[in-house]
Amino acid sequence: MVNFSNRQIKDVLFRLDELQSQIASFRTFFSAALRQCSNLHFDEEHYPSRPMSKSELAGLAHVTTRTLAKWLIPLRPQLREMGVADQAKVLPSDAVHFISLQLHITTEEKDTEENGNKLNLP
Repeated sequence: MVNFSNRQIKDVLFRLDELQSQIASFRTFFSAALRQCSNLHFDEEHYPSRPMSKSELAGLAHVTTRTLAKWLIPLRPQLREMGVADQAKVLPSDAVHFISLQLHITTEEKDTEENGNKLNLP
């Protein structure tokens, strides 16, 4: 049996939190790089831009609210400039659109074919 001290456990947890923050930063960076690629086309209408709760936005991203909150950490300065508090439950439409663009969270309409028929996805 392996014994760990409280200090070692706290150190590991701290390092895991740092790693999760770095992963979120990488996600934001690569999302921005993906948007800047000139050969890719992102249809703006597929990104939600109406007021919604963080839990609803997390549902669109297919993640938990806790995961969404971690993803939002690198975006906090921009969200604060928009007047969004860190602990806000409901996000205004401009913040929802900004977050959706940064994290590539789209509405379900993106899963439709060009002729309007739903795709049969597993």
